[in-house]
Amino acid sequence: MIKKSQWTYRELLIFSIPSILSSLVEPLASVVDTSLVGHLNTFHLAALGIGTTLFNSFTWGFNFLVHTTTQAVSESIGRENKLEINQKIRVSILFTGVVGIIAAIILYIFKLPLYKLAGANEFLINPVNEYFTIRLIGHPMALFYLTFLSILRGFGRVKLTFVLVLITTSLNILISWSLLYQFNLGISGVALGTIASSVIGSILSLIFVCKEKYVEVFKYIPLNLSDIKIFGKNSFAFFSRSASLTCAFFLTTKFASQLGVKTLAAHQIVLQFWLMMAYLIDGLAITANILIANFKGENNTKKMVRVTKDLLSIGTLLAAFVTLCFFFFPKVLWGFFTEDITLYPIISSVWVFVIIFQIPNAWAFILDGVLFGLAEFQYIKNHMMIGVFLICIPIMLLGVRLKSLLIIWLGHGVLNVYRNISYYLRVKKYL
Repeated sequence: MIKKSQWTYRELLIFSIPSILSSLVEPLASVVDTSLVGHLNTFHLAALGIGTTLFNSFTWGFNFLVHTTTQAVSESIGRENKLEINQKIRVSILFTGVVGIIAAIILYIFKLPLYKLAGANEFLINPVNEYFTIRLIGHPMALFYLTFLSILRGFGRVKLTFVLVLITTSLNILISWSLLYQFNLGISGVALGTIASSVIGSILSLIFVCKEKYVEVFKYIPLNLSDIKIFGKNSFAFFSRSASLTCAFFLTTKFASQLGVKTLAAHQIVLQFWLMMAYLIDGLAITANILIANFKGENNTKKMVRVTKDLLSIGTLLAAFVTLCFFFFPKVLWGFFTEDITLYPIISSVWVFVIIFQIPNAWAFILDGVLFGLAEFQYIKNHMMIGVFLICIPIMLLGVRLKSLLIIWLGHGVLNVYRNISYYLRVKKYL
């Protein structure tokens, strides 16, 4: 349970580290799966790439289950309302089950068009289908696992959630390796390994949820229709927000591809560093969501102000450290992704932009988390859509016209500046 009269910088950083590590560990299973399959069969590696891309895209779209659940549970805990806590938990579990089943059915119906959209040719369709169909079976369980982790985060159990993520990721790698190399199940073995780890993770996380104070999962408690309506509205708003941002990144890659193969390769490298910073700061955004929602439940504005300022300060320091690394060791960093030095001039043309925008990017993520905690999902959605479709995309189109990768990427920088301004104006009304 979250109960502190005051949070120091050190305590906030320590509280955030498990969430930061979780954000960095979660993609590890996908990287290892890619490595395992790549050493076994290049043909299956291509199929795995398409399958995981599709699933990762849709799973990221379902992040609304993560943030809306954490916010709802944490705010209820701040009020120490046992009935409300259990009602919010039930609503989030209900939504997860319904969304998981409906999504699996829709994905199954439209799987062939999705394969082709992702770039699968006639020779890859069968192996992609082998992987994708098995993953569909376990998709609802994967979403339940995300929801149970979010409930635990709502209780402030960030260390526990990191341990669970570490355990299930390790199990995913171990089971996938065994089924792939020891039982010769091919690409389907990797899919089964992912499902098995989700099932184990769901069971473990549910056990820990049931042990939390106030929680009575198996006792009948009537659902609050108002909670269902609010959760549904917030979830749709967050989904729309994520879909808009996904669209922006998809178009960035599409526009970069129109400038040539080398430019596209350079873009992919820049994208990895951009996302790397996002993973680091995402832990602070999760902390903001948990604590601001909890303080909102307590109706303690003083704590909200202090934590918001301190998290922005910590985010600035982390971003400044990353900025210095990007400034002093660019070629060392680029070397992790390519040995083709002919790409360096293209990367260099964008690198100044990457350096300059790290601190504004950190602020945007943290303010995102603060507004999540305040349950301002509708506001975030509106301004994300304005920023993407009226600011980011027009600038990127100008970059295509001028054949400039820098201007294409500048669209994302200006988008985050707009996010900072609009988010700050909203946060200021509360704090």
